[in-house]
Amino acid sequence: MEKLDLIIIGGGAAAFAAATKASDLGAKALMINYGLPIGGTCCNVGCVPTKHLLTVGDELYYGSRSRFKALHNGHQPQFDFKAAMEETNEVCAAMRQSNYVNVLENLDGVTLVEARARIVDSNRVEAGGEVYEAGKIIIATGASAKPLPVDGFDKVKWHTNRTIMMDLEQAPESLIIIGAGPEGLEFAQMFAHFGTSVTVVVAKDHRVLRREEPEIVDELLRSLKQEGIRFLMDVTVQKVEQRDGVKVLTIQDGKEIVAQELLLAAGLRANTADMGLEKAGVKTNEGGFIQVNQHYQTDNSNVYAAGDCIGKMPLETVAAKEGSLAAENALTVPVRT
Repeated sequence: MEKLDLIIIGGGAAAFAAATKASDLGAKALMINYGLPIGGTCCNVGCVPTKHLLTVGDELYYGSRSRFKALHNGHQPQFDFKAAMEETNEVCAAMRQSNYVNVLENLDGVTLVEARARIVDSNRVEAGGEVYEAGKIIIATGASAKPLPVDGFDKVKWHTNRTIMMDLEQAPESLIIIGAGPEGLEFAQMFAHFGTSVTVVVAKDHRVLRREEPEIVDELLRSLKQEGIRFLMDVTVQKVEQRDGVKVLTIQDGKEIVAQELLLAAGLRANTADMGLEKAGVKTNEGGFIQVNQHYQTDNSNVYAAGDCIGKMPLETVAAKEGSLAAENALTVPVRT
């Protein structure tokens, strides 16, 4: 078995940046990807498809609502949801090929394996029936939507940013979105522009875009409400049911919120379950996020982690920077915890 300098588990922004840095440093590296195609969340089910669909929605919505009296009927284009999704998939596929696949093929010293990875010990990873050994390991497996801990939630089909991009064949008549961060608001406006009746549910002690300035949030809320999006604040969801083909949320005082579809955009959990972290002594917190020091090094001095799986800031550019730094530290700095 040939020993590598670095094994990178993941295929998104952090993993790709780590692979690029490894190549720049002349290292021999293996990237192991599983789940989403190469490119991870941003390219496949995040920034790229949502921005494309938001633009489609903008042209549809604002084009039919001109601000000029002379065009009071606006333009009335016919909207084809299926065609919009097909075009979005084409955009994602083209970017995945040009920005990831083609680049990866030209990175000296980097090999890609598509398989689920499981850590064997501090230096070995099993994937696709093969065991690979390296001096250092970087975990960059990302994160996904965290299920809501309320009665009935596990018995109802609910959407994440992944499934709502992949499973819907038509825009729903109505949609409940739990969560009012950037992701939740993007989907709220997108589907509202597509003609869906959208209700955004904001939990007690939470607020819309909590990292942003209140003045900006207030103006954004005013604009979104003006476009027909309904916001319910200080909500405690007590129960979720599937009833007569619709999703029913029971909130405080027994009130019910009803919609055809339900999207969860209210928190993340790390994609670190069942990958053998304990075999390398890698510790996580309650959300499964890997604990790292300032060098992106875990409790095991041979294992590093970067990107959404460490729970710092779920942003593509942040993940890429973390991945690059983690690879540089792993390959050049004799760091010890």
